[in-house]
Amino acid sequence: MLMDARQLSFPPRSFDTFVMFGNNFGICGDFAATRRFLKGLAGVARPRARLIASTRTPGSWILRHAPYVMKNVREGRPPVLIRLRLEYKGKKGSWFPLLLLSPDDAMRLCLLAGWEVVRVVPCGGGIEDYSFVAEKLG
Repeated sequence: MLMDARQLSFPPRSFDTFVMFGNNFGICGDFAATRRFLKGLAGVARPRARLIASTRTPGSWILRHAPYVMKNVREGRPPVLIRLRLEYKGKKGSWFPLLLLSPDDAMRLCLLAGWEVVRVVPCGGGIEDYSFVAEKLG
């Protein structure tokens, strides 16, 4: 079944667990779109369902990233919303937005959408790459 993550059409209470590894947590775009996505997940989640996701703390402090971050700020976008596309064996996909979030922002966003982050797990030596576990509230 092919489905857009921004328009989930599963029956209510279909899932116990959602796994979003490979830096997929921000695939829906900006804060508002990601919040809508999380609310959609809550709608198809069973009570006490879990979301296990990975993302990356934005590198806004890295000098070479500063121009990109400042351009986003000037244009009214989240500082850490990037655009990218995938290429494989010469085939290029469409451009899509990817939101990078600090653990604090991920916690806030999850809470606003009916999820509580219960654990943050740094991947590697620092917090640049991390995973988290969130549980559905209510």
